[in-house]
Amino acid sequence: DIINNLLLYVEPKEKATSDRVEKMLFRLQLSDESDVRQLISQVQETVRQMLNAIRQLQRKWYSKRRELDDVGAQKAERHEISDLELEIARKKEQLNIATDDLAMLIRFFKEKRFDAIGSSNGADQSVPVNRFEFWFDDAQWRIMQEDGQLSIADVNVENFCFRKTTNSNSSGSHKFEVGSFAVHNLLPNALYRDVLCPHDPSGKGHRVDREVLLRILAQYQPPVGGIGVIEHLEVNVVPLAVRLTHQLYTTIMKFFFPDKAPVQQSEIDKSPALAALSRSGEIEE
Repeated sequence: DIINNLLLYVEPKEKATSDRVEKMLFRLQLSDESDVRQLISQVQETVRQMLNAIRQLQRKWYSKRRELDDVGAQKAERHEISDLELEIARKKEQLNIATDDLAMLIRFFKEKRFDAIGSSNGADQSVPVNRFEFWFDDAQWRIMQEDGQLSIADVNVENFCFRKTTNSNSSGSHKFEVGSFAVHNLLPNALYRDVLCPHDPSGKGHRVDREVLLRILAQYQPPVGGIGVIEHLEVNVVPLAVRLTHQLYTTIMKFFFPDKAPVQQSEIDKSPALAALSRSGEIEE
């Protein structure tokens, strides 16, 4: 539940934007260069019209505002000004969407031209054209409560590395590595202090992999019909010890998602799994 809410959480607006971008890219994959060029011209004209409409609304809002300051506060005029402000905000939001679409279309058009030039020259289509790397040696994060006096947990991350490579034929790879990762419970009267840390099954103090705790490697091929193709996916994780208490869970969820109501103990007691365990315990007794 924590992973689903914290690591995999996506804002509804961002999810809607991502879905819209994926659909547009899929349609563009099936279009030729002339269609993309025509679509760019149409979106450019739409952006110009939106800019002119916003400027007209802003001039109208300014004139109404000056009349309101001169004549005095009238309820009808204030309502009209409020409607103008809402209309301007709505137009600006539409303008931002159209601008993002235009930037994506231009980028896609340039990539299509680049691929066409490379194919005509007989160039190797698997040449890396873009590489993004992000890494750090050591990071420590202490999670505090709202008052700033009581600590919740300590998070330690070492040897973090993320590498993304994009080739000229839209293939590429992703590599994600974490050398060490640990979470320590700092709540008062905590039953377990080490919430998440590497675990040695043998008990001899030797880790399976001393350099990397987590490694994720993904290699993908050029999309076929707008659909991405994963050629190789590899996930390596060393054994982990997880000691999460209900108190820490509710505190962390409240810290990251204060709007979400925490799970009450009564709801946990109603769990079918716990009820079955309770019945089995009673039978054993």
